Amino acid sequence: MKKRIIIPKLFLCLFLASCSPGTQPAALATYTPLPEPSSVPVVLSATQIMYLDPNLGIQFSYPETWHLQELPSSTDAGGKPTQIRAISLTSFDPANPPHKLEWTDQTASMQFRVLPLAMQPASLDDWVSGTKQAAVSNHLEVFAEEQFLIANQPAERLTLVSGSGGIIQQVLTILNGRSYEIIIEGNYDLAKVILDTVEAVLSGGLKPPDSDTPAAGICGEPQENPVNIILGKDPSGLPLAGRCIVLNTTQRIKLINQSNVPIGIKFAEYNFNLAPGEGILLDKPVGEYLAVGVHFLPMGPELWIKTASVPPAASMPPMRSGLGRVAPKGGCSANAAREQAREGVLKKENGQG
Repeated sequence: MKKRIIIPKLFLCLFLASCSPGTQPAALATYTPLPEPSSVPVVLSATQIMYLDPNLGIQFSYPETWHLQELPSSTDAGGKPTQIRAISLTSFDPANPPHKLEWTDQTASMQFRVLPLAMQPASLDDWVSGTKQAAVSNHLEVFAEEQFLIANQPAERLTLVSGSGGIIQQVLTILNGRSYEIIIEGNYDLAKVILDTVEAVLSGGLKPPDSDTPAAGICGEPQENPVNIILGKDPSGLPLAGRCIVLNTTQRIKLINQSNVPIGIKFAEYNFNLAPGEGILLDKPVGEYLAVGVHFLPMGPELWIKTASVPPAASMPPMRSGLGRVAPKGGCSANAAREQAREGVLKKENGQG
């Protein structure tokens, strides 16, 4: 019986000691949980708007229900104002934005900026390293990093978390020699759909090449116009149309889906979906939307765009001399001159002069 009485008293003493004045319980460690990927389906408008800014050097598609603004200035990931112009793209009306507590899984905000030439990094790796240092100085934690591709070029996504728990996605990439920073808040999955449509453009509106030379050693050179290109890959992963095709700037292309699944493609200014067996003719010569160089066609071969060769000017037919001989270039040769002189002598001797 004594055992049953003593054990509760010991626990009571420990409980009273822990609650006595001047004794504080040990503080619990705190942490900010890493945001989990959204499991809510991405809902975007079926109708897309193509935005192209030759000065910014990019183009992308976004839902018609979203709102785009061209801003003369912007803020960086730390919230500091800058004089760098930006493109703001939001799923809500910026004139009447919802409070952050009212944001849902269908809310997203994106800001596109291109760094001035004076701020150009030496490389993407250097830029990422400097950006992480700047985040720490702005009291932001780098919680996650992801490497992926934008317009077939390397990109880096940094997940930044503030002390209050706010989450910012900072995307960095270098396209056509220009450094782009894209700051994303809200549902990243919504923004990723738009990132997948980003393409670099030259000042004339052309998509710059992904490479100067093809990876394949030998490329086919079809002469027809338009050129039929099969989309799809064989069991080994190689394109059904071959690894590389050479096109001149005046040729058009028709894409045909010969895979057994639907294919959605964003290529230069074109954005389309093809069911198995379906084809589409791109209505412009490739030189009107692709710069000279090699372009990566999703589910297809590399397209090596070359300037259309100009046929050489027709040469004049050889001139014939009065004696019925072909006149050599640059006038008569010494042998021809002697022959003409001999014939003249013969004419005089025969009284024909």
